[in-house]
Amino acid sequence: MTVDILQMASMVLFPRSCAGCGARDSVLCDACSQLFLRWRERSIAHSFTVFSCGQYTRAVRNAVLAWKDHGDEELDVLFAGLLAERIICVLKNILSTDVQVCVVPAPSSPKSVQSRGRAHMNILSIRIVQQINAYTQEQGSNCRAHMCPCLHIDAKIRKSVTASHRKERAERLSKGLLYEPQHAGDAEGSKRCTIILDDIVTSGATLRACVRLLRSRGEHVLAAFTLSDADRHTPDNAYYA
Repeated sequence: MTVDILQMASMVLFPRSCAGCGARDSVLCDACSQLFLRWRERSIAHSFTVFSCGQYTRAVRNAVLAWKDHGDEELDVLFAGLLAERIICVLKNILSTDVQVCVVPAPSSPKSVQSRGRAHMNILSIRIVQQINAYTQEQGSNCRAHMCPCLHIDAKIRKSVTASHRKERAERLSKGLLYEPQHAGDAEGSKRCTIILDDIVTSGATLRACVRLLRSRGEHVLAAFTLSDADRHTPDNAYYA
């Protein structure tokens, strides 16, 4: 009861503001939410496309970083819903078949997870899996999604972004990326496909390394989905539900 009173007092004294623009009394205001509905898609490798919710502009950046690096957990539900909607729209035909969808969160370094206090993409992936399965059940499909945290970054490898050049960053990541099949999902007796989730796509080096490793282990990787795309040259495809 004491905790509840303290939480209510905190909300009165320090009212919630929009993570994107700072507007009062909103986790993510309508204007900032609309920025995540300017869907984008970009090819970053042969036969591999990244589908994003929006461009990495100022308000989108503020919201993603508030959630990712500053522990704004109230955005978990909103961001999961945005990404789930994007996934369902792109994979609608596949989700109507008898297939297992492995949802693989892009890994963070152990140091990053420790400093943030949580594996933010894993948490988002769990919620997205729940929404995908709710959709397939409603549609009467036998398709089921599973969160498969099979990719990890070796703690001995420095974070790739500390390297000075893009090629060096890619090489560091490739060397430090690990695959754990026991977390890849149980697909015995059923067809399986894989999608990758990440928060931001910039050069695409991280996602390309993930795709290469997963495909080398026999995974059928369809695409990647991210909250935002930092490439300024990717055209927007405005979508409003």
